Amino acid sequence: VTDRRWNGSTALIASALSKPLLRKKPARFFVGSMGDLFHPSVPSGWIDQVMAVLSLCSRHIFQLLTKRPERMREYFERYYAGTPPLPNIWLGVTAENQAMADERIPALLQIPASKRYISVEPMLGPIEVPDDVLRNLDWVIIGAESGPNRRQCSLEWVSRLGILCNCAAVPWFVKQIH
Repeated sequence: VTDRRWNGSTALIASALSKPLLRKKPARFFVGSMGDLFHPSVPSGWIDQVMAVLSLCSRHIFQLLTKRPERMREYFERYYAGTPPLPNIWLGVTAENQAMADERIPALLQIPASKRYISVEPMLGPIEVPDDVLRNLDWVIIGAESGPNRRQCSLEWVSRLGILCNCAAVPWFVKQIH
């Protein structure tokens, strides 16, 4: 049994890079599902390798999610300036509360992308996203925190954000509520 708790170090798993290249049938990949590709501990050279694979695999959709949209923006500005965004790469930010939504969503909207999304998980409080901001998003994911010490997520918070998404005609779904 492997201990899956984070020990403070970043693991770059080279063998995972070839998986999308080997898969012939179109698929959706959540890049770094247990981490953040744009974390300061991830070397730019590693991001380059990941992006090279994503670029070669246009048949797949790749979802990139970060809590660090500034680094994501800097990366894309440096390496993809003047080129159209790749249609198979979706960019997203985590917005677990209002403060993070106010900080990260505008930063995400500054990055050219074919699809942009927010992941409101764990939802730690009510979040209001203005209609004009929501209309610039392609998808909203909502979810409660998991685990034995999880913090409470109110159904009212979830419902309110879902109503805002409906009014803006933005697809959304609830990943988990308990």
